Amino acid sequence: MRMLFRHIMILIVPLIGLHISSLSQPTLKLQYSYLHAPEFDKIFQTYNTSRPWQKDQLYPLTHGYAGILGWNWRVQKAHEIHLLPQLGYTRFATQVSPEGQTMVAGIHLISLGVQIRMHPKAIFKQVQNAGPLGTRFYMSLGVEYNYLRPFVRRNKKTIQWSEDEKYSTYSTQFSTSLGAGYHLFSFGQFLFTPEISVSWFPDIELNQFAEAVNGHNTTGLLNKNDNVIMLHGGLRITFVRKNKNWWDRPRTGDKT
Repeated sequence: MRMLFRHIMILIVPLIGLHISSLSQPTLKLQYSYLHAPEFDKIFQTYNTSRPWQKDQLYPLTHGYAGILGWNWRVQKAHEIHLLPQLGYTRFATQVSPEGQTMVAGIHLISLGVQIRMHPKAIFKQVQNAGPLGTRFYMSLGVEYNYLRPFVRRNKKTIQWSEDEKYSTYSTQFSTSLGAGYHLFSFGQFLFTPEISVSWFPDIELNQFAEAVNGHNTTGLLNKNDNVIMLHGGLRITFVRKNKNWWDRPRTGDKT
């Protein structure tokens, strides 16, 4: 627990300074993530095939749900270049309840990253009359530092890895992301923006996860998956410090 708290503080502190800045716009994003990691899927497939008498199955860690805090910060006005530092938490989980003995397995994923956002046209020309959040449509390129903590619980208690030790491990990994968003509409000082993106991890390692889920690893399952892909879709809500956005005014000039 202390290790997890230390990592969270390392991720939060750099964002506090940005939040204080009057140049930033605070945002909250609610996100769904789809995880593509075939090696991890095999861990759960092995669990199911080795227990044919169980009616319930342990499904792969495919679906994740996230909450992400960010601060939109315009760093260049002529071409409307924006930086978006953000801190997010995603939970992937699956569970099975054979004979009333519930087992839950999954991953806690904490990410600290930064996106650079702009309209593709802005690479080649200036953008006129854009509001505090830039052009209405934008592309984003990001990099994230990720803290991954796998967990396995039986009847709401973390499993004992050995006689006196609970299963507790973590790993870290960098990832990159590519995405797009569209400022759809505003309500008062709140702006609603649908976003889609894809993240790429060079690899993800979940130490002894196969052993924790199955109770053994006699089949030599891998606890590491290379080239992991996550697909994301979500809605970002931004608090805009100005009541009026550029699309509320008559169109003048190129707003892209």
